[in-house]
Amino acid sequence: MNARRPAVTALMVHGMMIAALWMLGPIWGGAAVAYTVVYKQPVDVRFPGGYSSQNAPNSFGDFLQAFDDFTLTKDASISEVEWEGSYSDVSIGGISRFKVTFWSDIAGLPGNALQTFDIAGNASEQFVGGGGNDFIEFHYATRLPSLFLASADTTYWLSVQPTLDFPPQWFWRDGTGGDNRSAERIGSDTSQVITDRAFSLSAPEPPTLALFATGSIVLLVATRRRPKRANEIPQPGEI
Repeated sequence: MNARRPAVTALMVHGMMIAALWMLGPIWGGAAVAYTVVYKQPVDVRFPGGYSSQNAPNSFGDFLQAFDDFTLTKDASISEVEWEGSYSDVSIGGISRFKVTFWSDIAGLPGNALQTFDIAGNASEQFVGGGGNDFIEFHYATRLPSLFLASADTTYWLSVQPTLDFPPQWFWRDGTGGDNRSAERIGSDTSQVITDRAFSLSAPEPPTLALFATGSIVLLVATRRRPKRANEIPQPGEI
């Protein structure tokens, strides 16, 4: 009984090549893959603080978590996340890891956790300045261990939460340019907040991806539709 071979679509080729080139980027010194920002909410400089998001093992534990929603206009394979944070005390530092999670949307709040990334270290914490009211501001960036595949016109939520002893207290800074809606979890209760968080999302854009994908598809089509010679015996599974 002959089995029908699964069809190879352009989307499958695109996805496989994105993933392969993304993983090969470090091997080729980053030359193989360029990155483009697919979503951004800049920091709102009017407000130096933000909403607390922190797992404090020595104190209140996993009690505070901040979220923000986003919707893309095109499908994207998210590979890098950047965000802005601040400390409420001059005794800064001490972040041992960040938990970065993408969530579904349920009734305007974070729903199910779709993908969680445990980022060891302080996500390249970089001093930005003093924002007043004793807040000390920092920029953070990380490359995700694997891609998060986001579909167009779909609402997702992002959360970033450091593991950090208290004090100090850490805040995810306010942003602008979104839908003026975010969320916070205090204990087991999650509620909406009327403000944005400051973050950006990037996806790999290899400069030769379109050429590679087009060539691969043409090769696949040509291989599958190669005319048979008159005396050629069909192979098992061929249509």
